[in-house]
Order: sequence, then structure tokens, then C-alpha cells
Amino acid sequence: YYDIEKFSYGKKLSGVYETKLYHEKMLTKGLSDYFYIPHSRYTYIREKDLKEITDIEILAGSKKTGPSIFQTKDSRMIFLTGHGEYDTETLDAEYQRDLKKGLDIHMPVNYYIDNDPNKGIKNSWKSHYNLLFFNWLNHCVYQLTPYNLEELEEKKIIL
Repeated sequence: YYDIEKFSYGKKLSGVYETKLYHEKMLTKGLSDYFYIPHSRYTYIREKDLKEITDIEILAGSKKTGPSIFQTKDSRMIFLTGHGEYDTETLDAEYQRDLKKGLDIHMPVNYYIDNDPNKGIKNSWKSHYNLLFFNWLNHCVYQLTPYNLEELEEKKIIL
């Protein structure tokens, strides 16, 4: 949205990565200081580039994945670089698909029990992302959306 340059990892980043909460805002209220987010992508954005945009607040991220949750200061635009919406089996399906294609990929990190695909998958992100979605719906949509249609028109909010 802000024409931020993307950079290539060289290889696909795939797995469930520990993420640090930088700021507790309405969107991240109740999240642990550290939580997990699935990622599956080839590119990243740099934190320093986001920090140059005065309208952006970085709420969570990590050294490995970069910024993961950020928003405009008025909470009207929210950006997520991870895939908290993924079902438990989604990374496994992507991994199996890429293996069948013969791609040079690595097994998703921190995803399988003891990093062994034969032992099953450990979903360590679902509760945090359910809370994030609840916070968005309750605090950023429901609480901030005026009920008066004239007020909506004045604020130029389109439903």
C-alpha cells in the first residue's frame, strides 16, 4: 500500500516463528509478550523502511521474519505479513506440494512435533490469532464504527 520495497530471502521462508510483541494496542490487547505466527513466503520488508512512514506503528515482529503486525496510527488499516489464518494442515500441504514439484525447499521450522513430520503437527498459533481477530472485530470495527448514518457520511466511511 505504501510502495514499500520487498526483498528476497533467496529461499522460501516456511514455518511457525516466534514473534515479539512490541506494543500493546487495541489490536494486540491480551497477546503474550512472545507468540507464534506461521509464515510462508519468499520475500520480506525491512523494519527500517516501515519506521520511515510516520503513519505506521509496528506492533510485533522478529529478526527472522521482520515486521509481522503493523497498522496505521488511527487503526483503520492493519497489515499482517504472516498467516495466522492458516488451518493446522496448511503448511504441511504446501510443503508436500512443493516437494512433489521437486522444488529445493526445507521442512517448515517449528511446525512438526520434534521437527519430525511423522509425529504430527503442533498448532501453536490458533489461540493468539483468534484473539487478534476478536480484537480487530470488537475494538477496531465495532467500537470505532459510528451508528449514526449521518456521522458515517461526515467521516466519509463507506460500508
